[in-house]
Amino acid sequence: MAEEVRACIVVFCGFWNCFFSMGIAFSMGTFLPEWLDEFNDGRAKTAMIQSVLVGVTFGAGLLIGISIDRYGVRLTIFVGSLMSCCGFLDAIFCPSTTTLLLSVAILPGLGLSGAQLGSIVAVSMACKRSVSVAIGLITAGGGCGSSIFPYFFQFLIDKYGWRGAFFVIAGLSLQSIVFGFLMTAFMDQATASRGHRVENAVVTVKEKMRLMCRLEFITAALCVLTAFSAANGFLFIIVDYANTKNQNGVFFLFLLTIISTCGRLAFGFLNLLSFVNSRILLTIAAILSGGSLICLGFVAQYARILGILVVLGFNYGGQIGIYGVVTLDLVGQQAFSLALGLCATLNGTGSAIGGVIYGKSRTLTS
Repeated sequence: MAEEVRACIVVFCGFWNCFFSMGIAFSMGTFLPEWLDEFNDGRAKTAMIQSVLVGVTFGAGLLIGISIDRYGVRLTIFVGSLMSCCGFLDAIFCPSTTTLLLSVAILPGLGLSGAQLGSIVAVSMACKRSVSVAIGLITAGGGCGSSIFPYFFQFLIDKYGWRGAFFVIAGLSLQSIVFGFLMTAFMDQATASRGHRVENAVVTVKEKMRLMCRLEFITAALCVLTAFSAANGFLFIIVDYANTKNQNGVFFLFLLTIISTCGRLAFGFLNLLSFVNSRILLTIAAILSGGSLICLGFVAQYARILGILVVLGFNYGGQIGIYGVVTLDLVGQQAFSLALGLCATLNGTGSAIGGVIYGKSRTLTS
């Protein structure tokens, strides 16, 4: 089988892994009104469920990176998928917001992180050519999932209630096992066909840490921290934000994720241009998405809100699609899993903080 075909299969499987892992994580805000009505614990505490879920999904990145480095992509995805399933099943029996934090946020967050980061690492190993487009394609899977799952979750809530919906979500989280095994099988074949050994096996941890201590990488990591804390924090309360404007929050979330999917692909193709630097793309995306968030606080007209959401979504998607490429460009394949895990950890830390800040701000201003 040709190397290009193997690489395409790896990308296909990575797309669906990100579709389920990121789609589920970023669509939990659909349950926010249900949890507010049942537990009546306030917006800040309730919004913390999704913010911690996304925070752990990215925040556990360093642990997942170490796991991938030591045990490989296949085992990391397998164990992570089982953890996600167990957490979502346990959520069915939760009596309070506090127990939901453990069941919906902690366990699934660790599991979904393994599927997402494992897929990016696998694609970077299998697709030596046009790796930026390949990463953009699989992260676009997360955007597609985030666009579809809010509507699907709302359908499940209407039909089975929020507790019944988690039976289905638990089953969906197991799909990563299937795609993970298929993806890693073809990843190994694609790598072996080039006659290369895995570079990580001959590079010490000390050498990897030295690569990650370069000023360029530290600057990029701080950019990831600030940019994602602002954007993800707003994403957690977008349904509630829309309700205050008497608009459809699920549609706002759908629009944002659809546009972000386009942004992920567009930034991947832009990075192929010889005169374009991946770090510049990340910086531009962070500035424009941050500016869009500021503008949302000063507009009330529906058309203007939609226009700003389009700009926000496109650049937010660009951030997601390009930050893995920036990491790979700065540290190389040999330290990629650890460096990507560290960036994901900063992403998650900022997301958790951002979610709480947005939640408290909404409570104070409502």
